[in-house]
This record gives sequence, structure tokens and C-alpha cells, in this order.
Amino acid sequence: MLKSLGILALFALVDLSIQSNYCEIGGGLSPDKAQWPDMEDNCFKSVVEQIHREFNASLTYMSIGAHFTTDRHFRPGTAAFFLEGANEERQHAKALMEYLLMRGLSVKSSVIPPLIPKLRWDSIEQAFNVALDIETSVRKNFVDIIRVCEGTDERRPTLANDYHAADLLTGTYLEEQHTSIRQIAGHLATLVKMKTQYGEFSEIMFDKTLQ
Repeated sequence: MLKSLGILALFALVDLSIQSNYCEIGGGLSPDKAQWPDMEDNCFKSVVEQIHREFNASLTYMSIGAHFTTDRHFRPGTAAFFLEGANEERQHAKALMEYLLMRGLSVKSSVIPPLIPKLRWDSIEQAFNVALDIETSVRKNFVDIIRVCEGTDERRPTLANDYHAADLLTGTYLEEQHTSIRQIAGHLATLVKMKTQYGEFSEIMFDKTLQ
């Protein structure tokens, strides 16, 4: 009995300790401190839209990777390439969400619509062409977001320039997009050359270059 009471007392002390160290932004702040998030609204919305695009790309790459993992379409090198790409796109989305949290904002699940990627892929060449289109589109989207955040987009004028967000997107994500586009375009060029030389065996030969 005494042992049980001791355990209960210990839990009570732990609970009090947790409560004393817990804080919630907003509740205890004075009115002039409550509005500390200062990210411009159009810039914020553009980043949220980009998070959706990153998740969409991730699921599309995951679909491609899963397709070329099956025994019927087994291409392990291609599967590994796109599954790794899916993880990178998901990490991009996560990093952007963490950036918004760092700026005092959040992303509600309701602003990210359900995604239904294509589930059938006819060839490796088709998959890489889709990937090239996605990466090229994402690069353009990043350029558009940067213009919105720095206040140079006439279609979506901003009340205040957010150079911090523009600098992050320019220095980190835009460079990664250029690298991805160059890599995928190079793989496509290699595959097209192999089709000329190896014919029906080109996909097998190309897949081995990715392993």
C-alpha cells in the first residue's frame, strides 16, 4: 500500500513539473506581442501551395518506384532512384512546414487536398519524362513564389517584402531544382541513346546504370 502511494506521489510530482514547464503561445502574451508572425499573406499562401506540390511529387515518385518494384516490371535501379526522389520531395515539404512554424505560422490539413497520383507507368522513358515535367514545373513555381515574397509579382502584389523567405527559396530550393532537372535530363538522354543501340534491351541496360 505504501509503495503504491509512493508511486502515485511520484506521478503527481512529475505531472506538476510538466505543467510548470508547459507554455502555449498566445495565451499569456500581451496584445502588442500576440501578432508576432509577420509573414506576408500572399507569400505564406504561395509556400503552402508549394508544400502541396512537394507532397504530390513525392507520391508520384513513390507510385513510379512501387511500379518498377513489382516482379512484372522489375527494374531495381529505376525503383530505387524514384523511391529516393520520393523521400527527398517529402523532406522538402517537411522543411517548408518547419519554416512556416519557425515564422509563427502553421499549415492546416484542410489546405492540402487529397492526392491521387498516376498508378500505371508504361515505360522507364515515360516515367523520367513525367519526372522532368514535374521538376521543371516545380522550378517555375519556386521562381514565382520568390517573386511574390520579394514583392515583384504584379499579379499578386504584397503589402510588405519578405526577403528572408525569398532568400531561403533562392539559395536552397532553386539550386536543388536545377540539379534535379540536370540529373533527370541526363538520364533521359542516356536512355534515348541506349534505345538506338540496344533496342528492346535498352531498359535493362539503362536500369543497370542506376544500380
